[in-house]
Amino acid sequence: MANKCIMRTRKLKTDGNVGASLSHSFRDRETPNADPERTKDNQHIGAKTRAEAMAAYRKLLPEKVRKNGVRCIEYLITASPEALKDPKASAKYYNDALAWLRAKHGKNLFYVGMHYDEKTPHLYAYAVPIDERGKLNCRSFLGGREKLSALQDEFWEKVGKPSGLERGIKGSRAKHQAVKRFYGLVEEAARYTMPTIEIPKPPRLGAIYDLEHWQKTVQANVRAAVAPAFEQAKARAVAGDVERQQGQAAQRLAAQRDAEAKKLRAELESTRQALLTLPIDQLVAQVQAMRDKGRKPERDQNRGR
Repeated sequence: MANKCIMRTRKLKTDGNVGASLSHSFRDRETPNADPERTKDNQHIGAKTRAEAMAAYRKLLPEKVRKNGVRCIEYLITASPEALKDPKASAKYYNDALAWLRAKHGKNLFYVGMHYDEKTPHLYAYAVPIDERGKLNCRSFLGGREKLSALQDEFWEKVGKPSGLERGIKGSRAKHQAVKRFYGLVEEAARYTMPTIEIPKPPRLGAIYDLEHWQKTVQANVRAAVAPAFEQAKARAVAGDVERQQGQAAQRLAAQRDAEAKKLRAELESTRQALLTLPIDQLVAQVQAMRDKGRKPERDQNRGR
């Protein structure tokens, strides 16, 4: 699998959004997939605490901010896990990323953090989106799909390519998991424990019959240990297929009902138009005939009693 450079952005529109994100960066709140023993290895540039970072952020904000305006851009920069195993390669990649961010935002880049307490190292960065005119203008950085694609191209050229990494697929509609869902999966994985598999001692050398028996015993023990997990996965797959089939059946039924309703509306409209063109005497006769037709089953039913 090709190693790729990864750069994601997020728009933060309120002080609360900025503060909450910084709480994660400074580990002021519980982070399920972070190792507390390695949190001391994290690095902070521009601020040593969340309070310092918030103070620097507020100094950069203009006095008046549009109600729905983007106040801060959050960057997450990382790469395929296999690409960052070499410490020198990792250091070059993140130093290039920091230089790229500084060239793009200058003094408006108020905090950068490196996380080493998670499985894959990654960089968080925060910048107030001040454009060349000195205006708060996020669109000049992240405005529209074409500009976002160009930003990814630029990041790859300046940061990913020099480290031998590939760019992600252009125009991909793949969506990243929400952080909450991601941590949920991590917690689920953490609760899973590997089954205990009993491995008997191998037979003495040269005992062909015993070796064959030992192999069969080990295979049986492994199958027995992992069988519950496979059964659970199979049950989830079957449940998913049933839900999809039910959804498809509901869609077909809804389409059929829509077609029937459309046909009925057309017939009613045709009848209405026909009635509007009838002379009054014929219209009265038509209505009387419809009434008689509706009463006939009732008369026939009474006659059979």
